[in-house]
Amino acid sequence: MLVLCCAGRAKAVLTIHPKSSQIFSGESVTFRCNIQRGKVTDWEYTWRKDDVDSISRKHEYEISEVNISDNGDYRCLGTHIDQKKHSKSSDAVSLTVTERPVAVLTLQPNWPQIFRGETVTLRCDIQGGEEIEYAFYNSGKSVYTKTEPEYRISPAMNGLYTCEGLQKRNGLKHSQTSNAIQLTVLDKPQAVLSVSPQWLNPGDSVTLSCGVKETSTGWRFFWSYSVEPLSGSGTSEDSYTLIPAGPSHTGGYVCRAGRGDPVYDTLYSEPHIIYILCYTDGTLILESPPYPITEGDSVTLSCSNRYQETNSNPKVDFYKDGVVIIFSFFMSCSYITQMVHVKCK
Repeated sequence: MLVLCCAGRAKAVLTIHPKSSQIFSGESVTFRCNIQRGKVTDWEYTWRKDDVDSISRKHEYEISEVNISDNGDYRCLGTHIDQKKHSKSSDAVSLTVTERPVAVLTLQPNWPQIFRGETVTLRCDIQGGEEIEYAFYNSGKSVYTKTEPEYRISPAMNGLYTCEGLQKRNGLKHSQTSNAIQLTVLDKPQAVLSVSPQWLNPGDSVTLSCGVKETSTGWRFFWSYSVEPLSGSGTSEDSYTLIPAGPSHTGGYVCRAGRGDPVYDTLYSEPHIIYILCYTDGTLILESPPYPITEGDSVTLSCSNRYQETNSNPKVDFYKDGVVIIFSFFMSCSYITQMVHVKCK
């Protein structure tokens, strides 16, 4: 007895690579259609997405950069080139493309100006950031890749910084590239001290004001007199009011500013002298011509001491409208006339 049997149609098997539960836009996806009989080259392949057909002789169908419009159900089947017989259609394989999560880069502390020697931290925040690494770039060049989302830069360096997330399993891009942050590092700043008023009567108060030339924030201010720090320094208040204790406090005041942790200090300000006026009951005499003076005349002013025998060679400074015009030596005692400020020792 002769028994004839006929094999059924070959079955197409569709696979997708990579085999990931999450495909992000911009990634590459490859479908492969394998027919259970014959060689790959024996078949012509029909690719079907959501019941729309396309014909190809290749058993692979690649989408180099998938996007949301590529979502759908994919199938394939084969037609034998010689026999013109069709295989059975494969089971459907679904492709679901997800937009890459957004990466947000922030600067901590978020100061508008960064100075040479300061330390800053860049933080990269990504939604759904499990099982990823954080990659930081300066002007497109990779500078740091870790599982922690923060990149500490000490000292701060110039550059255009961005970040993104990478998949730990394969190093492929996980997120969109973040916003860019431009770091411009400036030279170490110097504090600027102003004093108001600069000339005091005994018992008067004086206000010291300290600032930083460049527009910047986050400073605390420190005050010193003759190298010794003043009480109450180290606050965010940029002014300091005091009542000097008589002529003994005639001298130089300076300030500096600091911020951050650890504290980053500016250069000290130029010193400012506070003059406390010491009236000496006529001990100092400003001698000027007893006659009217007209424009173009020459005139001699002199300062004499009634008690010349106790100070045979007094040192004298002459001031006009508060500005020194002849300087000789630092004095602690001052006398003011309506025309010229004179101080001597």
